[in-house]
Amino acid sequence: MTPLDPLPTTDPTTHKKKKSRTALVAALILLALIAVGGWWWWQHHQAPSSSASLQGATKGMGRGDPSQRASVVSAQPVTASALNVKVNGLGTVVPRNTVTVRPRVDGQLVRVFFKEGQTVKAGEPLAQIDPRPFEVAMASATGQLERDLAQLRNAQADLARYQELLAQDSIAKQQVDTQEALVRQLQGTIASDRAQVEDA
Repeated sequence: MTPLDPLPTTDPTTHKKKKSRTALVAALILLALIAVGGWWWWQHHQAPSSSASLQGATKGMGRGDPSQRASVVSAQPVTASALNVKVNGLGTVVPRNTVTVRPRVDGQLVRVFFKEGQTVKAGEPLAQIDPRPFEVAMASATGQLERDLAQLRNAQADLARYQELLAQDSIAKQQVDTQEALVRQLQGTIASDRAQVEDA
């Protein structure tokens, strides 16, 4: 800047803008202070009109502390009554213990001796399976046993005769040995027949 240059001048519009901005900030701060002061006064000086009778009980408590202010309490007489609680929902009932009962044999059920949900004791019959197919199987096994017993008795009688003839040297020893094998075979068949009777 040379000595001949004029001094810089301030623009009057810029100065007005700065003034109005400062005034606005001051007004906002003043409004905030008034709001805080009003809130504080309301918190510390506001008391419920109905609590005048309860102030004697709350003597010594600060008026401004909301947690220590007296409250109006209404009382109702206590009566005993049933409380019915109903809950609607979906669910599954699961027993504590479960038992799977299976029969030893397959067949058609003729009778069931219990009702669903009934308590039963050990040894009580639960159901009856149609016995007719098993009676037929028993009769068949018994008939087979009787037939094989008759064949065994006949083979044993023949063996006794063959042994007498062998002692008289009237028969070959091979025939006696064959008869003895037949007797042992029939004895094995009898043991199998008796097992089938037991199974039936």
